[in-house]
Amino acid sequence: MKRLFAIVLAFSFPGAAAAGEAELISFLQHEGCTIGPAVIEKATARGFSQDALNRLAQDALDDGQAKQEGACVVLDRSLCEMKLPIIQSDFSIGDAVFAPYIAVEDPEGDGAQQGCYLNDAIKALEAIPGMSAEDAGYAHLKLLGSGLVSGQLAFFENTPLRAPPGFTVIHNEDCAALPAARDVREGFSVKKKYFDWFMRYLFENAKCGGNGTESLHAQWEIDDDNKNAWLFFEYEMIVRAAGWYEGAHVSDGRPPLCHYPKAG
Repeated sequence: MKRLFAIVLAFSFPGAAAAGEAELISFLQHEGCTIGPAVIEKATARGFSQDALNRLAQDALDDGQAKQEGACVVLDRSLCEMKLPIIQSDFSIGDAVFAPYIAVEDPEGDGAQQGCYLNDAIKALEAIPGMSAEDAGYAHLKLLGSGLVSGQLAFFENTPLRAPPGFTVIHNEDCAALPAARDVREGFSVKKKYFDWFMRYLFENAKCGGNGTESLHAQWEIDDDNKNAWLFFEYEMIVRAAGWYEGAHVSDGRPPLCHYPKAG
């Protein structure tokens, strides 16, 4: 009876339906503004109806505010601005199990900063009784992804010629007070600011099944505002942890990371 009343209410008062669509779009902002099989499964598990998803996709296509790519519909920025995915991890960087893998380092090189760096966290996960190698790999990806989208972790270096000594972490007051922490905080602001632009650049320019070099081209476009030469790698870690890849290879991305080549 309560569900029937809610449905009648939505149709009787347009504001209720509009509020429901706004809530759905808010959810989709963290899912690449894309309506496809994987997202539909996730959305319906959250309580959104498939009818509402189908209606939003069709209305957006009819209004010229979306593009169809195979089984996926990618909503335009005018309707939906992409935001960093919400990534859940069963572990936190501050967990005691990772403490042996975090160290204060003074990297060599121009612009390198003293900071706390995380390395080989997967070893801590593999050592957990009952944890398989596959489960450890999955948990490691989720751990890094959740840290990157929360601002507690970064893979930061100001030159592509040198890899960072590890993932910079600012999970406690001591690490947050070191010079490298400023890079993490500034880099996080850039990461949030350009996420939508970066993903849509890939959607327009990268072909699904391609080699993924478009990520580097996208980064070159924003280098005047971005100091992290490894931002493209951070974005890849984030979207992998969010489930936007359908396999392990760089060619396994799905929209909005790419578009399907046109036949002929």
